[in-house]
Amino acid sequence: MRVSRKTRAARLWFLCLPLLFLAGCSPHSTGSAALDRVINSDYGTWEEAVGPRIPFYEKELERLNPHYGQASRESLTLPLQRVILSLLAMQKKEGVIVELGSWTGGGVLLMAPYLTRERSYHAVDTFDADTMPDDYVQKSLKGRKHLDVFTANIAPVQDKVVVHQGFTNTVAASWPRDLTIDLLFIDADHSYKGVSDDWKNWNRFVRTGGIIAFHDYYLDDDLDDPEPSYAGLRRFVDEKIVPRAGKDFHFIWGLAWYVVR
Repeated sequence: MRVSRKTRAARLWFLCLPLLFLAGCSPHSTGSAALDRVINSDYGTWEEAVGPRIPFYEKELERLNPHYGQASRESLTLPLQRVILSLLAMQKKEGVIVELGSWTGGGVLLMAPYLTRERSYHAVDTFDADTMPDDYVQKSLKGRKHLDVFTANIAPVQDKVVVHQGFTNTVAASWPRDLTIDLLFIDADHSYKGVSDDWKNWNRFVRTGGIIAFHDYYLDDDLDDPEPSYAGLRRFVDEKIVPRAGKDFHFIWGLAWYVVR
């Protein structure tokens, strides 16, 4: 009797489960078989698995996360980035996530719903964008205070969130040394010095096996603009992170991450 490819794959996955447990890597269960297959595979395969079927995976995430739609509107992320960040959050659901640069709360709505513990998502921002003359910022906030917009947006998941209003270096200086971080998402000052300082100040709190991610890595304007907005971030990651992380470094368009060893 011929066995289909899908059946063979399912049997192989079942046979591999004991090995995962012995290796201390128990499989994650998200409530979606499709997401489970991705989340329990190597990071290097995620883009290939998700990329061609982004609408499908976004629908799966909308089913699991009732705030996914609003997160899509509020976060400055692209669809593939949102799927990858959601998967990373699912992996770290029993740990602590820290977001440096929280804007209007899109990242919180995207990742916090999967966390199982209260006050386990830490949003760090100065929340003073309303004082900036930038047209885009003013249009986004519609004349409202930055912190007021953020607070209203994260209301559905506020029991999982700790808000730190201040500069990232100031918050890092008072961070409890026994509060280890499972996922650090760096999305604040995009200058070389800003990204470098954030990484130096915060990476020591990320546990072994944790993830450090950088938003806005290798965007389109990097390719044509002689002074691209994210050139500093890109240069820091290329010079300092890629050699350090080696095979544990992964990236898609606009998002890079690596496993801390």
